[in-house]
Amino acid sequence: MDFTDLNVLIIDDEQDICDVLSSFLEFKNIKSKYVHSIKDALKLIEKENFNIIFLDNRLPDGKGVDYLKKGYFKKNNPFIVLMTGFFKSALIKDTLKAGVNEFILKPFKLDDVEKILFKAKNVIKSFHDFKSAVKTIKCFDVQFVIDNNVDLIKGIAKIITRNVVDAEFFDTENQPLIAITEVISNAIYHGNLEIESSLKENSFLKFQKEANRRAILSPYKERKVFIHSYFNKEKFVIKVRDEGKGFDWKKFLDKLNMTIESFLPHGRGIY
Repeated sequence: MDFTDLNVLIIDDEQDICDVLSSFLEFKNIKSKYVHSIKDALKLIEKENFNIIFLDNRLPDGKGVDYLKKGYFKKNNPFIVLMTGFFKSALIKDTLKAGVNEFILKPFKLDDVEKILFKAKNVIKSFHDFKSAVKTIKCFDVQFVIDNNVDLIKGIAKIITRNVVDAEFFDTENQPLIAITEVISNAIYHGNLEIESSLKENSFLKFQKEANRRAILSPYKERKVFIHSYFNKEKFVIKVRDEGKGFDWKKFLDKLNMTIESFLPHGRGIY
């Protein structure tokens, strides 16, 4: 298999590990760089795109997995290989959720590294094939109808976001993901369940308790949220409609344009 188009970043504070890995990758005609801390890794990732990252879990300035959970290594959607001195089922489960693609146990064999390279190459190819396929789509149109189930919000927002990011409407998923999540949340909490934002400001526990109470009562429980996501080569549109009483959104935006009001702990989601 041809590995020459790969660019690998090694993040490990052990010089021996870095030397062995980088030498093996060089033998395979694979470009690579190594750093000894997360801080230096993040600086390098800002300047350069890597499609494979070998990440040590224990580094001088923190745990690799903790930074992975926060999305620091997501640029260019790299294949993440976690290097660790021990395996625990809890660690594996936790790190898979964080975005780890493969594990390698220290001390490792070079045969194991080569197997990982083959797997990574295939995953990267599939990812690029998928992105190429999305770019050929002339029109994408999907609709969701959901109950007032807040557990569905992030999942649906991620589905929509993934498609518009792959279609290159946005450079990263953060901005559209936050916006879409907020709008669907508003539709459920403030639209269908008619809960005032001020209740959240006083006590989030009371806010959530009231939401759960109304979700099983009429007329709230019969209401649905309708989500329509659409994009073509020129535009991306998402429409979210609830079955609540509605509000005068023009007055709402005028109020939010006031500097002081914009910093209120609630009411900024739609804006």
